[in-house]
Amino acid sequence: DVMLSIQFGIGEEALAAKLNSAPIHVRDILKRHHQLYSDYWSWSDAIVITALRKRSLSTVFGWKFHIDGPTNERMLRNFPVQATGAELLRLACCMITEAGIRICATLHDAILIESTEQKLHDDVKVARRLMAEASRIVLFDFELRTDVSLARFPGRLYGSGGPEAWTKMMALLRRAEN
Repeated sequence: DVMLSIQFGIGEEALAAKLNSAPIHVRDILKRHHQLYSDYWSWSDAIVITALRKRSLSTVFGWKFHIDGPTNERMLRNFPVQATGAELLRLACCMITEAGIRICATLHDAILIESTEQKLHDDVKVARRLMAEASRIVLFDFELRTDVSLARFPGRLYGSGGPEAWTKMMALLRRAEN
């Protein structure tokens, strides 16, 4: 969370509040990050400069973000990463669906598939292979790793909120239904 915040241009004061730390300490962290990851910062700075000069940014597959007024520099730094992730997820979903695997949902960079007990391991294997292929296409031959979490009925994938978040969500849904 902190690394992404730094990479997307969080300011000293906001980072100090996030870390509950003195601004002078945070200033040193930011300076060291810029030194240690100078290639990243050169790339990120070039994105901002190009976006402001061309008044747009585009994804690998040509989706455009047009800049028609004042804009937030953090948003420009964030766009290539988020948009590339969206391109990759969209392509992976198309490929997985075309392979006959049912997709129930996506969440950030995850794909939830439905399968029978008999086909589950094969479907997971195919889905992971297709996600790797999608990453090679979108990222110019760079292959991302994937991991798997399985949930069998009546089990659930809780995510970062854990069972407490599930219980709260179900209570809210029951209240909304009544």
